[in-house]
Amino acid sequence: MFAIVSVLNKYIFKKASVIAVAVYLLLPLGLVGASARWKSLQSLVNVEKRSGNVVDKKLSRWVFTNWVQPLEYVKANMQDNDVILATIPGSAQFYLNRSDAAWFRQTHYDSEAHGYVPNEYDSTHEISARTYENLVETFNSNPRGWLVADYYLYGPLTSPRARDFVFKNMKYHFNTSEDGDVYVFSWDKSQQVQPKAIVMDVGKGGRYATQELNINLPDVKQYNYLVFTADAEGVDNNQEAVMVFNRSYQQFIPAANNAGRNKLMVRVETKYLKAGQNSIQFVYYPGDKPAPQDTHKGFVIYNVEIAGAG
Repeated sequence: MFAIVSVLNKYIFKKASVIAVAVYLLLPLGLVGASARWKSLQSLVNVEKRSGNVVDKKLSRWVFTNWVQPLEYVKANMQDNDVILATIPGSAQFYLNRSDAAWFRQTHYDSEAHGYVPNEYDSTHEISARTYENLVETFNSNPRGWLVADYYLYGPLTSPRARDFVFKNMKYHFNTSEDGDVYVFSWDKSQQVQPKAIVMDVGKGGRYATQELNINLPDVKQYNYLVFTADAEGVDNNQEAVMVFNRSYQQFIPAANNAGRNKLMVRVETKYLKAGQNSIQFVYYPGDKPAPQDTHKGFVIYNVEIAGAG
């Protein structure tokens, strides 16, 4: 555009005129308009719901959380009267073809308070998870239900009490999301649930390490080693899951003998630990190149128990 304006200015519009100014203003608009991808822009303006390549990559590159795969799993396993909770109910309603998905968020951002504040209790006694109390009521009054949550599950919009209640009372469905961006939980009062303290799902979508867990230990030198028992799922081989202690020492977690949750023990010499605060981190060792025997890409940690021995 600069070259065209330069030529016009040199040979045609030697003196600035109204026509020249109009051309200078309209020419860039005309060139942009001629090259614009109007269909892609229209889909953005109309907020059209689509799957796959939502926006032309030549126009913009956006990353969306993939709700399709986990909600296909829910749709294949849910019953008509099941309760549906979701951090983004619109996604659940669209892919499940249901209009009754309820919000799972217990706080909201208040612009006047300049921070996150708790939602008010929903006294209608309808299906709701707007507060911790609403979540417990919904759980207690419905025999079956599902919670589908993205990164909001670990964000400030989720109450820590609500998240802890989910871990202790709902089943986590491992490997329902290929990139690990969406978590699927369910409850069924006719079945027992093994409680969880945490849900750390690693090995998908570039997430190859968990945040560090800080633990306080007494004087451990009275033992030769400590036994760390990881309540885990998806550890398919002996060189997949790594426990890193104090950012300096690491050991592989042994493979599980059967599918589902298993308690896998790791013995750590106490010379690698100390009295007071220690850190533990779980790492998916193969990274983006899983071994052939890694039938479930990645693994999930539900709890860690510690005992002295030796």
